Amino acid sequence: MTEDEADIRRLLADYCYFTDASDPDRLCTLFTEDFAFTGVFGDYKGHSGMKELHAGSGDSIRAGRHLTLNSVIDIAGEEATGRSYIVVTTTSEQGISILFAGGYADHFVKVGGKWLFKSRHIHAHPMETLG
Repeated sequence: MTEDEADIRRLLADYCYFTDASDPDRLCTLFTEDFAFTGVFGDYKGHSGMKELHAGSGDSIRAGRHLTLNSVIDIAGEEATGRSYIVVTTTSEQGISILFAGGYADHFVKVGGKWLFKSRHIHAHPMETLG
């Protein structure tokens, strides 16, 4: 694994941790200023858009754990693309259950030696296919 790939994998992990911690300020450090988030939860632009998205999630986002899986990353110089599965779980008295399952399509850029999300598209997998 190259250093760039390791840095992007850390970026993916930090996204999950900062989301689960409901820390929009740290979350925004992972994105370019003109970042675009699109897909099943709506379309949001820039840092203010990400704060709006996460503010609207309320307690539901804090109740879950975001897991990014099976990431495939293709790097071309100072840009990269990635695709991953996303599973969000929650725990209750009945055990662990899946709140959401889907996929990400990401575009990354290296700015000042640091990899950032330029865009992230999320789509849902039909829950009936999860068995």
